[in-house]
Amino acid sequence: MVLFPMSCATVKTLRYTGILPNASALVQHFGLERLLVTRGAHGYQSFNAQGQCDAEGEGVVVEHLVDTVGAGDTFQAALLTWLEFPDCNMQMKCGLFG
Repeated sequence: MVLFPMSCATVKTLRYTGILPNASALVQHFGLERLLVTRGAHGYQSFNAQGQCDAEGEGVVVEHLVDTVGAGDTFQAALLTWLEFPDCNMQMKCGLFG
């Protein structure tokens, strides 16, 4: 599987410069199986090989946010864990969260 995680800011830059106008164009240009776009406080969107949004999740509002360093890394780690163990109830079976 080819994964191509990308921030919303990068997608906007590509769109505004006219290089690649939308998710479908990105998927086709790079021959991707899946494009994941992280959208900060607005969550994420996942686009399939045809460039169609087939999954999305809402962001989480944090009242007293101190730092966002590592947020994208954490998202990717959770995604890769799910891809490797799709049936795993992470809290119970994988022993995460204590």
